[in-house]
Amino acid sequence: MHIDNNLLKYRIAKNMSVHDLSRKTGLHHTTITNIENNNPQNVTLITAWLLSKALGVCPFELFVIKR
Repeated sequence: MHIDNNLLKYRIAKNMSVHDLSRKTGLHHTTITNIENNNPQNVTLITAWLLSKALGVCPFELFVIKR
């Protein structure tokens, strides 16, 4: 099983910086950078929800589980 991490793609599509997304979600900017650059398997449901709400997408669009 593999998880596709689309956070960077959606953040750029919304023309948001890491710091913009950080302010909008309340998450630390290094948390967002780590999620974008690393495997997102340790992302909590709350974190995924905050990010998806700030970007206006479904959490399942940000993190797609593939076989």
